Amino acid sequence: SGVIQLSDGTLTINTSSNVTYPGTFSGQGTVNKQGPATLQLTGDSSLFEGVYIVQAGELKLNGTLGSTASG
Repeated sequence: SGVIQLSDGTLTINTSSNVTYPGTFSGQGTVNKQGPATLQLTGDSSLFEGVYIVQAGELKLNGTLGSTASG
């Protein structure tokens, strides 16, 4: 858990195992989901103003999404 601050940067998450992330994202960067597994977000990322991009696998939301997702 914790906060990942993405100013204008990109965080790429590429995993072959399912992952649950209870922390939050903030800032205006990009979260790039790759790999065949599922990424489940359970934290409050309502302050995140960036973009979620799903290139492969699945993005599940059980928390608060503060931005838009594409893919």
